Amino acid sequence: MDKLLILHAKTATDLAICKVIKDTMPKCFKERYPETSVILDCMELFIEMPSSFRAQSNTYSAYKSHNTAKGLIGIALNGFATFISNLYGGHILSYVVLSIY
Repeated sequence: MDKLLILHAKTATDLAICKVIKDTMPKCFKERYPETSVILDCMELFIEMPSSFRAQSNTYSAYKSHNTAKGLIGIALNGFATFISNLYGGHILSYVVLSIY
């Protein structure tokens, strides 16, 4: 099941930005996802193995089989990063990071 994050515009500036996004949206997105304005993704960045065993445990990603830091990024349809979250240890699940924000 797809989970949707819906953000509502609250100011005239927000509405103007939404209009620009919709006017410059690629055709393939307009047809298939007409209400999309930002693509959210959890990303993992490889990091050096920490010297502390506790930090190793908190940053180890079983999925990547490596120590990682995980964060949430929002990308506008024009390719600009519109949101970058704090980074968390790679052991945290993506949906937990999303639920924080």
